[in-house]
Amino acid sequence: MTKSEAQTRSELIDQQLALSGWNVKDPTQVIEEFDILTGLPEGIFEPNSPYQGHQFSDYVLLGKNGKPLAVIEAKKSSRDAAIGDALIPNNERVDHALQKLLASHTWTGPQRDWLKRIAAQTKANMLVDHAALDDPDLIFKREGGEFTRLDKIFNGQLQQVLETFNESIWKDDQVNAA
Repeated sequence: MTKSEAQTRSELIDQQLALSGWNVKDPTQVIEEFDILTGLPEGIFEPNSPYQGHQFSDYVLLGKNGKPLAVIEAKKSSRDAAIGDALIPNNERVDHALQKLLASHTWTGPQRDWLKRIAAQTKANMLVDHAALDDPDLIFKREGGEFTRLDKIFNGQLQQVLETFNESIWKDDQVNAA
């Protein structure tokens, strides 16, 4: 059954927020339909409609200092949501994706070690890609693992390995595996 965005909000998000300790009726905790000023497109100096240059977020969760902590955007569902099922924590998703990737190929020792480092950094940064591997502030560059060097270790397939790993983190089979 497809749920409208309003149904998704009332039947899923509001309930989950309440279970997590948020009061959606308290504007010091949650702001609904938060107006985000995005500005006008280049070359447009006057809005063509009252809402041009604005986007609206369904929810903004506020910290004790009144500053935004998180933005939540509801969408209609195309299938029944698993009401009552816990969300899978990111670290578990990363661990599952790593195990799946390690089992998918016969990796050399150095490749396995780098895949484990990539997974550890993914837990901290949410995404490891070409730019992250070359970022001097992250572990890879400091340990001699910039993209070009690692791509050689992965026989020119590093980009594909990263894409497979990052996509696997968010695949639906995570729900069934947990």
